[in-house]
Amino acid sequence: MIPQTHDMALLNSRQAIRQSIDRFDLICVLTLLVCFIAVSFLPAAPSKFGDIYFHQEAQTLARAVRGAGLWSDVSFARAPGPVAYYAIPYSLVRPGSPEKDYWQAAVAWNAFWMAVAVLLIRRTGDLLMGATAGKAAAVSCLIAPFAVYYSFGIASETPAYIAAVVFMYGWARWRAEIAQRLLWPGAVLALAGLSGLILCRLNAMVVLGIAAVCGLVVWFQRNRRNAADVKFATLCVVGGLAAVLLVSASLKRLPANRGVDEQASNFSDVVFFGSFQFRQEPWDWRFWGKGTRQGSVDYQNWVDTRQALSEESARTGEPRSRLEMKWAINDTLHHPITRLQMFGVRVLALNIWIINSVAPDSFAVGSFGGRPLYFLFHFVLNGIALLLVFASGWFLAVNRKDLFAWWPLWGIWVGLLLFHAFTYAEPRYMLPGLPGLAIMAGCALGVALDRKAPHSFSQRA
Repeated sequence: MIPQTHDMALLNSRQAIRQSIDRFDLICVLTLLVCFIAVSFLPAAPSKFGDIYFHQEAQTLARAVRGAGLWSDVSFARAPGPVAYYAIPYSLVRPGSPEKDYWQAAVAWNAFWMAVAVLLIRRTGDLLMGATAGKAAAVSCLIAPFAVYYSFGIASETPAYIAAVVFMYGWARWRAEIAQRLLWPGAVLALAGLSGLILCRLNAMVVLGIAAVCGLVVWFQRNRRNAADVKFATLCVVGGLAAVLLVSASLKRLPANRGVDEQASNFSDVVFFGSFQFRQEPWDWRFWGKGTRQGSVDYQNWVDTRQALSEESARTGEPRSRLEMKWAINDTLHHPITRLQMFGVRVLALNIWIINSVAPDSFAVGSFGGRPLYFLFHFVLNGIALLLVFASGWFLAVNRKDLFAWWPLWGIWVGLLLFHAFTYAEPRYMLPGLPGLAIMAGCALGVALDRKAPHSFSQRA
């Protein structure tokens, strides 16, 4: 293949930025709608209000905005991003309406932004590796509609997923601009998306560390193209930290708000019960909850240890969350091999999607059901999910000289994988990293199908 010239790449990039809605976009949106309808008929659906804190706090914020509630009641027990996100559709619902009305408003809001996300994923692939790659990225996103499934619940996964897409699209636009200025649309979009991601999932701050490391590596390579990559990484690290500090300081000023302290306590709780996940039962991947883990040795050990720490807290006056963190640290120091084994199992579990809410024998779609359908469904679903992982890995291997320049695509997935492999694992936590996999898989397929596409990222830059 003949690589494109720099001017031709920039021309194509600007055309991609200006691209209006076309027939393929409409097909993508219709396909997304079909995915929503199909998911609604699945025998297992996510809990409508699984993360009840986000639902309740978004209601409180929406009532305050409408003047039907007090601002002193507004609080953020987990993360501020999802609360602000869901408060927008909630503010359109009349105060005192049934819970179902709030849920329907949230699902419609999620569906709208998921449609926007699919269109931006296409344009991100288009900007990076051409029109075919853009279309392939959109298809890769739609054939693994995990984000659609979780759009039926009021949780942080959907807004975090959308924020990640905005970040990646902004980064692609940044690279397509002739002069990468800090206040140009691409940089502003990227920083807004990254900040939104962190405010939805505070554990995504690991990505800032990845950005810093990649920026340093690229800086030592020292060439003209890398100067812009170093500037972008610096913008992300400084801007991301500034956004977190600014929001944290603002939350502390809210009347009677305990959000920051509760978030720290929640982190201790997660680290503590994660210390028992896959410990003596490495292949018990049931959801960590009383309803699904009855009879589990690991779960019972956690209950007993938590009770002992609660008694110690009552006796000494030291907060239980602090005792839990001390216990987890000491356990890591005294059982490093066990911790390493748990880390490995979590890495695998984070990439295998399993329905826990329905038993295999009860799994049914229409008149078809039973154990065979249950295992066939999971085989196909995970085959698609793992295909995106391997395709992304292959594409990065082929373009390994640009590996550290590509961090906005793989950094979120890797950062979440590392964080949850150390703490507590559920596949849904990886959702914000899936857009990057879809884009990289789309670029891999686009290069294979389109002879006019550049071989590597650097040829397009």
